[in-house]
Amino acid sequence: MADRDAQWFHERFNTELTLEEELQFQMWIAEESQKQDRNLLLDLYDYDVRGYWKAGERPDERGHGTDRYKKPNHPTFSNESVYHNKEWWGGKWQSDGGFIPGTANLRLHTIEFLRDHFKRDPEGVEYLAGGF
Repeated sequence: MADRDAQWFHERFNTELTLEEELQFQMWIAEESQKQDRNLLLDLYDYDVRGYWKAGERPDERGHGTDRYKKPNHPTFSNESVYHNKEWWGGKWQSDGGFIPGTANLRLHTIEFLRDHFKRDPEGVEYLAGGF
């Protein structure tokens, strides 16, 4: 994806916060970034971090957020995202952990990129499903 496209997604699909909420968010993001030893603001590229924070969501045991705030350019943007709609049709998770990409996934990523994304260690369950 071109740098121009990356910037476009960075600036869009973000939950609006009041000034007071933004100040609270900035305190949280600084603390959480320090805990995780990485700048979580970098995730704004493909994840609505403000929406995640405002909803009070927390990472799972692997440190991942839910699909609820994935932006359309996230490799595993799915029908579980608040941004899934007629223009941005996300993929679908299968009961066995497989993922069938939607039109947004295929529009914004090559099949080769998605295949590489789904390569996991032997203990992982995610894979690109549906004959891709």
